[in-house]
Amino acid sequence: RLSAGWADYAHTEFEGGAVGTQFFSDGAEGRFELIQRERNGWQGVIGAQLLDRTFDAVGDEAYVPRTDISEQGLYTVQRFDRGGLGFEGGLRLDNRSLESVAGKRDFSNVSASAGLFFRPSAPLFLGLSLARNERAPSEVELFAEGPHVATGAFEVGDIDLDSEVATSLEATVHYARGRFEGDLHAYAADYDGFIDLRPTGVEDVDSGLPIFEYVQTAAEFRGFEAEAEYRLWESGQRSLTLTGAADLVRASTDLGPAARIPPWSATAGLEWASRRFDAGLEVRHVGGQDRTAAFERPTDSYTLVSLKGAVRPFADRNVTVFAEASNLTDAEAREHASFQKDIAPLPGRSLRAGVTWRF
Repeated sequence: RLSAGWADYAHTEFEGGAVGTQFFSDGAEGRFELIQRERNGWQGVIGAQLLDRTFDAVGDEAYVPRTDISEQGLYTVQRFDRGGLGFEGGLRLDNRSLESVAGKRDFSNVSASAGLFFRPSAPLFLGLSLARNERAPSEVELFAEGPHVATGAFEVGDIDLDSEVATSLEATVHYARGRFEGDLHAYAADYDGFIDLRPTGVEDVDSGLPIFEYVQTAAEFRGFEAEAEYRLWESGQRSLTLTGAADLVRASTDLGPAARIPPWSATAGLEWASRRFDAGLEVRHVGGQDRTAAFERPTDSYTLVSLKGAVRPFADRNVTVFAEASNLTDAEAREHASFQKDIAPLPGRSLRAGVTWRF
């Protein structure tokens, strides 16, 4: 299997009708894979990937210099599945080179993963995976130095950053029986050289923006994600389903809590589905976050209530008329992971309607 792509991208940011900053990205990427024929439950792929790209920005907000990026990678993924018990493993070797007027860096990384899965009964699936991944710093993390209006920060990179190394363990439980289906994922990841963009508490004199620096530190992430659904009633193509989801992550570094880590959240919903008409009610609650990095502000909890509906008025079911009403209570909600949370909350009460046609 062979695939390749080429992209020549540019966009211009205007300031009061005048050309402000222009961004350019020109590059190509290719992938070649050898697909193994399945033999007694064993299957896999061996592949190679090549990338060559140039990124450039011109203007007052060009906070990253022109950078030439090249990457070469070799990888394999192998899977053995005998129904009740299986194994999956992967290995990747890659080299990444980044060069700009600020300097040149080369990174050679090795990543590997191994996992076991077990089906003790038809409704139950259990999985456990261990991975060690290495990631080279990006051009922004290495070479940035200037105002970045999208984040509202004066970002400063570090050309001496090393590759980020993460060792992670993840457990998975999937259960589906009758009207109930649920998934639970619990994970733990330890980072050697975690790259974090942290506020310094100092403002840049010229732009007036707060200065953020890319730093490297040890880090620990712990968390889980869960989702489930239960069909309360069903008859033919009509059904009423109760849904729920929850997630939580706790991240700590040698410098204290990691920056911009979202708080816990829980979602409950009720969905009606039929041949002609669908409807849904969703309530999402997000907790407050007071485990913040230095110079980072906490955020309050909030609850969002939303309604949605869709009707297929014609015999051709590919035509759908829909409407969605979000944040019905007009709650003030600030996304803790956003750089702009202090000045730009999430949208208030809003309505969106439209028509889709699939063909």
